[in-house]
Amino acid sequence: MFDFLENAAMNSPDPAPQSPAQAGGSGNVFVVSIGGSLIVDEQGPNPDKIRQIAECISSLHSQGKQFVLVVGGGRIARSYVEAMRSLGANNFVQDLAGINVTRVNALLVAHALPSAHKQVLDDFSRAREIIDS
Repeated sequence: MFDFLENAAMNSPDPAPQSPAQAGGSGNVFVVSIGGSLIVDEQGPNPDKIRQIAECISSLHSQGKQFVLVVGGGRIARSYVEAMRSLGANNFVQDLAGINVTRVNALLVAHALPSAHKQVLDDFSRAREIIDS
């Protein structure tokens, strides 16, 4: 499923050991977007798909690769937004519903990864600090 990711990670040069503060420019940090519809299907969250994604990322992480995961809301988030709209909620409340469903999806993925940071970020200024740790 993630052959392209494995190929990119395997073909990236192995840099000389660096301190965490230097690692950001090493080409060893990958940003991966995981669509919400990939992990939540018509029956709800799909633990098998989530495990498959987690195993791939964990395998590459054990080889020294680092990941920043961006998880989407998918169909389920859009359905909540539409339900809020039909109930007369304003755009802010509709967005808040979609954001919260998206965060739950991210929480599912984070907890499937043994070495992942378990808190879903809402402040991106902390990303570098977490990557470096």
